[in-house]
Amino acid sequence: MSSRPRTASWQAAMPVLGEGSAGCRIHHNKGFPMSSIKRSRRELAGRAAMLLGVALGATAMAPPADAADYTVYAGSSVTASDRYWTPAAYLDVAGERRQTGRFTWRPVASLGWIGARDQRAELDRNVAVAAVGVSLVDWWKRAFVSFQVGYAGRTTEALSSHGQFVSSLGWQGDHVALMVRHVSNGNVFGGRNLGETLFMVGVTF
Repeated sequence: MSSRPRTASWQAAMPVLGEGSAGCRIHHNKGFPMSSIKRSRRELAGRAAMLLGVALGATAMAPPADAADYTVYAGSSVTASDRYWTPAAYLDVAGERRQTGRFTWRPVASLGWIGARDQRAELDRNVAVAAVGVSLVDWWKRAFVSFQVGYAGRTTEALSSHGQFVSSLGWQGDHVALMVRHVSNGNVFGGRNLGETLFMVGVTF
């Protein structure tokens, strides 16, 4: 018998590495760029640190229950780019009065909700905002002004970053409160920074 070289073998039966069954080149998945992964990790770490800071601040500033005032606010919010108002609500917890020099202040922690606007895709999300800071009181009759650092759970065109600053001006009666509050990132954390301005009435317990 004459020896003939085999034309088929297991090597020939296997597809060429990098080619499909039809001879088409398969593009190997190169994965996510390392720069994107590192950036995502940095953003996640920054959000976690900010959220932890808010939580620790609220814990450190938490007043005894009998020394705290709890005010529940309800009202509406408007942003710079939109004529549509949206409902909003807040819970503010203010601690006992403290004196520093000639200033009287109270620690204050806030948890708020700003409703979605269905008319705009960039504003179609409910947003929760937690914040801690101080409120200056007794500087003119029953007026108060407060400054806080906060964290927004979601972002929109108005609140374009998770980091936020919360400033408020209001009047506190025995059981009724009036307040104007502005939430924005102060052009510190990026985005359009349109902000939300809230007009609210509250009941104090």
